[in-house]
Amino acid sequence: MTHSLKLSRFLSLLVLLIAGFCTLSATELDRALMPGNDECGSATLILVNAPQTCTSVGAGTLNAATASPGPVACLGTANNDVWFRFTAGATGTTIRLTNILGGDSDFVHEVYSGTCDNLTRISCSDPNTSTLFNLTVGAAYYIRVFTFENLPAATTFNVCVQLPSPPPDNDDCGAAFPLLLSENSTCTAGFNATTFGATRGPETNVCSTANDDDVWFRFVAPTTDPYLFELSNFEQQTYVHVYSGVCGGNLTRIGNCLATTSSRVDLVAGQTYLVQIHTASPSLRTNFRLCARRIVPPPINDDCIDAVNVFMGNNPGCDNTVRGSLEGATSSGNNARCTGTENNDVWYSFLATSSAVDISILRVRGNIRDIVHSVYTGTCNNLTQLACTDNPDNSTLAGLNVGQRYYVRINTWSSAGGATTTFDLCLSQSAASLPVEFADFTGESRTKNNLLEWTTASEANTEFHVLERANPQDNSWKSLVTLEAAGESDRAITYQAVDESPLPSSIYRIRSIDFDGTESVSNTLQLERKQTDLFLQSVQPNPVTTDLRVSYLAVEGTEVSYRIFNSVGQSVLQRRIPIGQANGTVDIPMAHLPAGAYFLELSDGKQRLTRRVIKR
Repeated sequence: MTHSLKLSRFLSLLVLLIAGFCTLSATELDRALMPGNDECGSATLILVNAPQTCTSVGAGTLNAATASPGPVACLGTANNDVWFRFTAGATGTTIRLTNILGGDSDFVHEVYSGTCDNLTRISCSDPNTSTLFNLTVGAAYYIRVFTFENLPAATTFNVCVQLPSPPPDNDDCGAAFPLLLSENSTCTAGFNATTFGATRGPETNVCSTANDDDVWFRFVAPTTDPYLFELSNFEQQTYVHVYSGVCGGNLTRIGNCLATTSSRVDLVAGQTYLVQIHTASPSLRTNFRLCARRIVPPPINDDCIDAVNVFMGNNPGCDNTVRGSLEGATSSGNNARCTGTENNDVWYSFLATSSAVDISILRVRGNIRDIVHSVYTGTCNNLTQLACTDNPDNSTLAGLNVGQRYYVRINTWSSAGGATTTFDLCLSQSAASLPVEFADFTGESRTKNNLLEWTTASEANTEFHVLERANPQDNSWKSLVTLEAAGESDRAITYQAVDESPLPSSIYRIRSIDFDGTESVSNTLQLERKQTDLFLQSVQPNPVTTDLRVSYLAVEGTEVSYRIFNSVGQSVLQRRIPIGQANGTVDIPMAHLPAGAYFLELSDGKQRLTRRVIKR
């Protein structure tokens, strides 16, 4: 019964309220819906807060607000203004419009002294924060808030009035904060600061003499490089300038004096610099973040024409990688687009040694790791895209022409700047393209030669198998025996070849060549021979001008000697080599000998080995 009675009374009151509205005229209805502070005379009182706090605010709305008969607006159209008032608690005050919700958020606020019948404007601000100076403590001031546009605005907001902040510790140039510079292209050492409470210093020749809220930073340049000084997280338009010189005196501007939120400066290692930050207008104050970062030069392969050549491995897997970086990279402006944003691409090229290539991007590090790679054919000024891969960081491209050059482009997917991305690039023959699958490779050291034997599990379009031996002098490979291959086979086939002049220690491999030029290379095999004879490894240099270096192998415990004969058979030099040097190298002095042809004889008492030598 009690609940039913309460509901009945509520409905009765609601009916009476609706009936009352229905009897109002349009003018009376508009007036009923207006905010309570629609006119200066009914301005909402706001208490003044401590510096940097807003615990007490004036809640406002522009819904159904109308134009006041007061002064003409300084900016925009004041067709929906509302009013607030406060009593100055200090000569300086900061006003903030916060928590703006609803429709139009482009606000203007003005501040007046005097009375509602005789107002004098002392401030006009389009930004939602302003700072007042030279107020009279204890005097009343009025705040007028409206939207810039001549449109209805169903918008709510708060007005906060704060006492002025004390000057920051770096308000004066002589008390400049130390600034740490970031050594790479990202801001790793930013500094959060404020201009609230800042005042004008005595420095001359600064970029702006109108600002009265500058704060200062100082640093010593670590390197001779260009650096970028950037502002972010600011609430008002804020500018940065860099100087050299002495605080309190005449400063020298470094770089331009434009009103910008960033400045590029060429620094000199070891020199001290000063950084000035200020807002665009004397009535504005702001918090901000300052960052100074080194401008990293582009990589050497920033453009296609400077592509780094990468060797395409002869076997599947990554035996050989090339280190790469996107730090400092720029857009090459190439129109053959892939995916993502190619604003930081780098280039590589390779000569195809098989009809298919495996591309692997390994060990990706840095702040952006989502990278894209694409492959092109043609020339740098006329490229045709063959493949584009975003994820994963590996791909296989078939249908290549052996002997033709191709280009690989690598960039981040994101358009964000300042990438510190590094990676390893590997290009190798795809297993699907190799003409031969090796099953076994063995060898045997015999009395006079070495026997090599290998087995292929399968062959596809194979033309030749070549037995090669490593040259110990320059790590090149010498072809010893070439055998005709099976061509096509899906069964095991065994091949044999003989090295008739083996070295005491020989390293072998098998190189298989397809009809289209594609190559496969086996693993290496090393055979050691027991030394039973004197062996002359090398005689260098030949021709010789000073010392002749002779490398040899001999049976352990054998005494070796050498002699030098001239062209008529006369011995001009001879020496016994100690037994301890039976296997090794000996330098023979020949600088004093006349130019001409000579003969070197190396002997162990059983064998004599001879080489012709030219003296210059």
